[in-house]
Amino acid sequence: MGQFESLMVDREFAEQTYIASRAAYDAARAEAARQTRYLAAYVKPTLAEDSEFPKRLKLLPLLGGFLLLIWIVGILTYYSLRDRR
Repeated sequence: MGQFESLMVDREFAEQTYIASRAAYDAARAEAARQTRYLAAYVKPTLAEDSEFPKRLKLLPLLGGFLLLIWIVGILTYYSLRDRR
């Protein structure tokens, strides 16, 4: 009889633990569902119409200008060293 009462107490404790864990699980699922509704997109994404970068029309003349500047500095350096001799 003592062993039966011990098993009954263990069963009741397991049932209470199961009920508490089930309630925590349901609360966690409800919170996750609430957060997914909060993070829902309000505006549907669209495809880009024009690319913003790289700006090729600005980049090519700029690169050409820098290359021209480097070439001019190189030529001036060459002529100044040639005149020193």
